[in-house]
Amino acid sequence: MFKEQDFIQQYKAIENDLYRVAYIYMKNEADTLDVMQEVAYRAYKYRHQLEQPKYFKTWATRITMNCAHDALRKNGCYVATEQIIETPILDDVSSIELADVMEKLTPKEKDVIILRIFYDYTFQQTAHCLNSNENTVKTIYYRSLRKLKQQLEEGER
Repeated sequence: MFKEQDFIQQYKAIENDLYRVAYIYMKNEADTLDVMQEVAYRAYKYRHQLEQPKYFKTWATRITMNCAHDALRKNGCYVATEQIIETPILDDVSSIELADVMEKLTPKEKDVIILRIFYDYTFQQTAHCLNSNENTVKTIYYRSLRKLKQQLEEGER
């Protein structure tokens, strides 16, 4: 169990990363800040459930994704990915194309792609974050990449 001071220290160390994850889903600062407030509350409230402190970042990232999903469902929307286009890794891809093809992925596929590609999580970290099996994450990842590739190729025609 985290002592209050340890929790605050670790949370502050990753707060910017959590903000970026929430912003990818929410698309605007006001909604992102609302999600971040809920993330801080849930993470603090349930900090005693985290058995291994080394997984704090993946645990907090999962809470962030859950809060964003909840907020989007509450607002009658779902995951939007336009903000991913600002990632330097994607300089050679049209931002409009990327946003369009990402919208064709399922929420689970988006989660895996965001964590693996945009946040450089390993398969193991991604699986832990998503409460899933590592092999399942690999399957989802490679299936998502095929979908993205196919959609981008169709867009070039």
